[in-house]
Amino acid sequence: MDRRLDSEGRPVPETEIGLTSWTHPTTGRVFDLTVAYLPGGEYYHPLGFTWRHYDHWHASAPLLEAFYGDHAAPSGAGVRSLADGDWVPVSQAPARPVLNPTLEDAVASARS
Repeated sequence: MDRRLDSEGRPVPETEIGLTSWTHPTTGRVFDLTVAYLPGGEYYHPLGFTWRHYDHWHASAPLLEAFYGDHAAPSGAGVRSLADGDWVPVSQAPARPVLNPTLEDAVASARS
């Protein structure tokens, strides 16, 4: 069987492949690996970056990859560990204040 490797080339345990939740070993917080996250304190904007688990791991912690907007593939803009820092599900993150409604409406309609 082809086993996945973590970011350091070590095999990922079979028990971690395909998981839909992960419990932080220090805090005990349970994370849903099927939703997008933002670093704590950041605003959500549909045209901005979100961080999602793409089934990659490092040191038994899920890695989050940057996704731009609603794209289905990682953007390549970075990878961060869910074990590091404070993460908030996008559904619980505050929306970014609209600074220029006319411009943002034009950009949103152009993407539709």
